[in-house]
Amino acid sequence: MLLKVLFRFAENHCIKKLFEIAKVEHSKDEIDVMNKTVLEKIVEGLRVIATESRRFIVKFDSTNNKLQLSFVNDSVETICNMPIMLYINGDMKFFAQTLGRDGMSTS
Repeated sequence: MLLKVLFRFAENHCIKKLFEIAKVEHSKDEIDVMNKTVLEKIVEGLRVIATESRRFIVKFDSTNNKLQLSFVNDSVETICNMPIMLYINGDMKFFAQTLGRDGMSTS
């Protein structure tokens, strides 16, 4: 399962980054394997991004001198705070459609 982050700029410039957020290797291609391993954490993370936050926030953590990606506002110094749009495709989109999730019409 991949997460693709697209940074789109007004002058039509785009930066793309791919992150592997879950990998399940099994001899059978069954949703049961995902249900028992990573699916619940992924769904909860997507729920936070899509409903609670809807923001892409880059912060500077002065205690360890590093940048952090966050989806929640707190007291850490914010460098970038912008709205996000979340799209689901591929196997996860098919899975959401078959379960009848909100916003995932099968028509």
